[in-house]
Amino acid sequence: MKAHAIELPLNVSETRAVGVLGGPSAVRAALSNNEPLELLLNPEDPLGHSIASTRASDTTVVLEIDMPEQYSAMFAEDARAALAAAKRNGDQITVTPKLVCHKTVRFRELADFQTGFGQSSVERVLNPLKSMKFDQIHNLDFGGIARDVQDIVTPPRYSRVAVPFDYGYKANPAAVVVSGPDGVQRLVSRAAAPRTYITSIRWGEQIPTAPSAELATPTPEVQAVIDYISGILRDRPLCTRAVFESMLPEHQIPQLKWALAYVAYTWKSGPWRGTYASFGVDPATDKKYSMYQVETFRLTATLPAKGMLQSQEKGHIFDGVHVPRTKTFQLCDITDPEVKSLLEHPVYKDHPDSVDGWLDTNYIAQD
Repeated sequence: MKAHAIELPLNVSETRAVGVLGGPSAVRAALSNNEPLELLLNPEDPLGHSIASTRASDTTVVLEIDMPEQYSAMFAEDARAALAAAKRNGDQITVTPKLVCHKTVRFRELADFQTGFGQSSVERVLNPLKSMKFDQIHNLDFGGIARDVQDIVTPPRYSRVAVPFDYGYKANPAAVVVSGPDGVQRLVSRAAAPRTYITSIRWGEQIPTAPSAELATPTPEVQAVIDYISGILRDRPLCTRAVFESMLPEHQIPQLKWALAYVAYTWKSGPWRGTYASFGVDPATDKKYSMYQVETFRLTATLPAKGMLQSQEKGHIFDGVHVPRTKTFQLCDITDPEVKSLLEHPVYKDHPDSVDGWLDTNYIAQD
């Protein structure tokens, strides 16, 4: 005889078994139309979370086992132990196939979080809503809810996807484990940009006198650039990056960003912002450093393209003829006759400030 089987993961009475599965109509639809079946641990609770079913593709046989009643009473519902005891004692056992189950519905998933509101005053007041009857809903009385009652928030209901979702977790191919000098292993990203360890300060901060202690020994290529720009800084203690790029051979420019950290610090704000100064040099201590202050020029977009410089040569000079690649220039690099004439007779302050440095504000506004 053919039949269908539903395996429940809990002990339940025969009268309640159909109810926890959603009723006769839900069971019939699941067995006849292969619709999913849900197990309700508490059918009376509309906020309860159900357990989804799965279908087994195997075929099972229901057996009828006849043995002396003493073994059933002795081992209760443990059929395996009862059969083993009867076999050891040589008692007669009769096994008869009764049913063949071609469809088996099982509940093997873990139960979702459940929350009981039996002691909640809010639940007792709102209980009439479950009946969906107008007369009970119309008579809702919220007076029984104390204002200081704070019930635990109902836990979320998780996804009901039948097939486990593939999150695609995998190791980061750019992350590698390395051992440091102290023997401690660390996770390092190969995709992370290498640090240059350039020292930068804002106006008013202490002037650095030495490069970062984290700097490693420079490579021969970087050391060659260090030697070159050190000579430039001896003659000119404050330079923009454009100055170095204009003077360096083209094949050494890629090493400039690594070499700068060994010989200079940079200003992030103030009248020398964007310049690199030799370690220990404080331009706020002497008026002679005013010539290295920076000014920004606004360029019109209608300038002819033929005036654009075709090489790095003199790219830091503002001559009023060629279209520069940068908008920020040091005062000593301005050769345009019209602007230079305004800079020939500077007016100084007694003390520099963060906006105009050593130069008088009205003098800068005139320029």
